[in-house]
Amino acid sequence: MALGQALDLSPERQRFGPSDVADMQALKTAPFRWPAPMVPYADRTFPTPSGRFRLLTSMDPASLAEDDPMYPYALLTVAPHGHICSERTMAEHSSLPEIALGAAEAQARGLTAGEPVLVKSPVGQALAVLRVREGLRPDVAVAERGGWVKAGHGLNRLTRDLASKVGQGTPYYETRVSVQPCPGGGPSGLRVLVVQHSDMAPGGNFVKWLERAGARTRVVAPGKGQALPDSPEGFDALLVLGGPQQAWDDAASPFFPALLALMRAFDALGRPVAGICLGAQLLARAHGGTNRAMGFTEYGFVALERLPEADADPVLGGLEAPALMEYHEDTFDLPQGAALLLAGADCRNQCFRVGRASYGFQFHLESDSAIIADWERRLRADLEKDPALRQRYPEAFLADMASRLPVLAARQDAFCAQVARNWLGLAQAARDAGGDGGQA
Repeated sequence: MALGQALDLSPERQRFGPSDVADMQALKTAPFRWPAPMVPYADRTFPTPSGRFRLLTSMDPASLAEDDPMYPYALLTVAPHGHICSERTMAEHSSLPEIALGAAEAQARGLTAGEPVLVKSPVGQALAVLRVREGLRPDVAVAERGGWVKAGHGLNRLTRDLASKVGQGTPYYETRVSVQPCPGGGPSGLRVLVVQHSDMAPGGNFVKWLERAGARTRVVAPGKGQALPDSPEGFDALLVLGGPQQAWDDAASPFFPALLALMRAFDALGRPVAGICLGAQLLARAHGGTNRAMGFTEYGFVALERLPEADADPVLGGLEAPALMEYHEDTFDLPQGAALLLAGADCRNQCFRVGRASYGFQFHLESDSAIIADWERRLRADLEKDPALRQRYPEAFLADMASRLPVLAARQDAFCAQVARNWLGLAQAARDAGGDGGQA
């Protein structure tokens, strides 16, 4: 059948006249515009009795309201200024999404800016951090869209799956939510003291996973003159981060003795302690171990040996450790009574348990892609000045690590998430037992 026969243009020829309708020969040489209006109206007039657009479905706007006192706020998720939709890395996600309420609403509900809150809808719930905005309407809660669920940003899961009553479109802003304080049970409300020694070694993913579980963290930087607490009072756990300092150098870091005493005090109460890199070296020292220089730099993702002591451990038991990020020049000898859980080839003491609930991690399980990118810049600067270091870590090594970084970082993050949750579980158990780990 010819195309002309298939189209059967004869009715149109009768309507518009033979000269108005293109034939096959004309279509081969030039475009053809159908002689009909390009819009459903002419001169701003619709072909209806009133001349106005007419809905095909009757609608009473008042009937669309779905007020529910259990969910008093319309959730508005707006496009962020700093990202295009969901185009952000895992490292660029904050621990939790933020949600904003008007100042009067927050005060009336006993909510404090900066504290975690529970956001609930008829189809789910998610944690968020509260922000307070003056002048915000009292019936709305505002958040950014685009955060990834796997990064702890789960507000999109609160949106109901429904179609609009008129047009069968997607009413994104028809989700209503409640915003309330986090419940006291479980990890929510656990308070973790974080000691940060350097801007180059922040809490990273470890702190993010603690906060995503509902814990509240307080960061203290004693190297910047911020005072350490005198005791564990008011805290359920202690996290001591890494840094370029040397764990034995009290002259350069005069707060070290007080920190060592604080680490022992937490452990004596059964409240868990975690030390990362420098923090692990300080933990070993706090319990009688010794610190020393290795004589070389260990850098990059390193495969570690899992030892039998790890099998029944409450934090590492059941976990397979992936290759984990290292960046250090010092190490330690294990204190008496410590159990080695993970071991390395070049630096043996990689993860240990000591005391009642204290863990040292020589590797940087908390590091994310942004932290590692900063460390690579620092390492490259050192490579320019140190031929031996350049021989240990040639350009081929760095290029290979960069090519595999997305997979390496993702596996480490999954390991970090489970370790952080298990470690926080020790703090919950101690709190449930009365804050002293079940012992007087």
